[in-house]
Amino acid sequence: MAVNGICKRCGKTAKLCRSHIIPEGAFRTVYDEHSRALTINSEGSTSREVQQGAWEYMFCRDCEDFFEDIETPFQRFWKHPTTLPSELTISHIFVQDVDYENTKRFLLSVLWRSHVTSRPEFSGVDLGLHANKIDALLRSSAPILASVYSVFGYVLKNIETDGPDDKVLVTPARFRVGGHRSYVVAFLGIAWLIVISSHKVDLPQSCLLEPRKALLLPVVSTRDFGPIRQIYRERSSRIPNPANRADGNRKQRGSRRSPG
Repeated sequence: MAVNGICKRCGKTAKLCRSHIIPEGAFRTVYDEHSRALTINSEGSTSREVQQGAWEYMFCRDCEDFFEDIETPFQRFWKHPTTLPSELTISHIFVQDVDYENTKRFLLSVLWRSHVTSRPEFSGVDLGLHANKIDALLRSSAPILASVYSVFGYVLKNIETDGPDDKVLVTPARFRVGGHRSYVVAFLGIAWLIVISSHKVDLPQSCLLEPRKALLLPVVSTRDFGPIRQIYRERSSRIPNPANRADGNRKQRGSRRSPG
């Protein structure tokens, strides 16, 4: 089904698609037995049950295809059962054959879509002037430098299973690191920290997503990961079982602690 409206990417009047801000595939692991998940609005006080993920009529068919072309290879790689080990017994892992360009473009596209959507769960994402800069990067075919909107990845460990914690989904939440504004987003067992700055941040550069075949991902238990610990602490009174809910925390105050 489609509705007529103005595409939020190209500005044309067209039939708009059901556009997901975060791929529905990332929600499937957090759904209950009735394919439902719970999100929290920007103030954290009102819960909203969702099905089929977080979506909105936002983009025309051409623009929707643009995002799907980025999303498909990302999900194919990061959801593959051999990408992450089933047991996390060491302090870090190396993921081989990472497509740097696709991974970075996809994560930036999630952040940009979170900025333009009107869904309340994403109302805390305000990129300001960076929204146009990120849009321009996504439109360009030129490689994106690793130092531009630096991305750091962390494997979230479920302490009960000792495997990747794919039962946690965090929509982009604001977090300060080294004095820089950043956003953390988590799904499919990995938390990604996206720094909204072109300056070097005080984080191990060995964990930086950059054009190389192997990506070093520190392993940290979900409850000990700084940004998520902060989210859960502030929202614990409103989320009965955070391990089985899609956390839509949006109006997040920043912390100066480094993640992990």
